[in-house]
Amino acid sequence: MTFVEWVVFQSDSDFPESEGIREDELITEEIEKRLPALGTHCVPGLDDIAQVKFVMHCTQWVWLATQYDPEDQVFYGFVCGLAMEWGEFGLLELDGYRGDLGQPVERDCDFQPKPIKDVMYGGYRLGDIY
Repeated sequence: MTFVEWVVFQSDSDFPESEGIREDELITEEIEKRLPALGTHCVPGLDDIAQVKFVMHCTQWVWLATQYDPEDQVFYGFVCGLAMEWGEFGLLELDGYRGDLGQPVERDCDFQPKPIKDVMYGGYRLGDIY
């Protein structure tokens, strides 16, 4: 087997130091405590605070979480993908997604909580999330 074949065909589980676990968690205890309980805001709005941002690099998919239910591990927030919409998305769902290149969903560790409207650019594109 050549080096290229080895790199292409090895999985994360073949490397003992990773044990199939990503270095960064999608949600931390600190973020979980900061997120309002799911259902606390009945009508979503652009003034809702995005507490955490998840991205899938090399795609247009971005999830901005404004609420969270730790028991069911379900977020509520603004999703930018094939369309932009408010809705629920699960932690396990995000953890299982893979892009065309096999890339996972990751949490933007540099993202600071801010109103959804401040993430919007021109009301049509999420300018600073790509």
